[in-house]
Amino acid sequence: DWCSDVLSYVLVAAARSELELLPSDSEGWSELGIILAQQQQLEEASGAFRRAFQLNPLDMGSRLNLAQVQAALGQREEAVREYRRVLAVSPGSVQILLCLGQVLEQMGRKAEAENCYQKALATRTHNSPLDLARFCRSRSDGVHQHAARAPLFEFVEAFDGGSPGARHHVLQCAWMKAGFEDHL
Repeated sequence: DWCSDVLSYVLVAAARSELELLPSDSEGWSELGIILAQQQQLEEASGAFRRAFQLNPLDMGSRLNLAQVQAALGQREEAVREYRRVLAVSPGSVQILLCLGQVLEQMGRKAEAENCYQKALATRTHNSPLDLARFCRSRSDGVHQHAARAPLFEFVEAFDGGSPGARHHVLQCAWMKAGFEDHL
């Protein structure tokens, strides 16, 4: 609607005005990139993210955002390169492994994509079981459907709910929350 268009215009104008005063503000460039990406101004967002990590080479958030914008623009080789740079700093990141796998799969590089998915599934962090299960559920093959159960079972094993019935109930709730319709 026109109200959100005006607000978007004002946000971009304000961010650009601040950057005219502080052109070396890497966070400001990153914020501008986020605003532009949200408005689907992807080419401009790409430039803002590039400027952010030129000013701060350790800014992996801007690199990750750039990779996502490049993937959306169909610049898959560039996206893969950026995802791998971020992954070198955060090798256990489930989100980055899954995003990289999806881009590789879109490029027809199935073996590399599968390797990313397997690494993501092997990463057992306390906050990723539902994310992993949701991702596996979104895959069309039976291997991923079956693999989706593993992070949830591991999560529930760590739950000290007393009886086996309580654990099963927690597992069933997690299974349904992950979006599965069938029962375990």
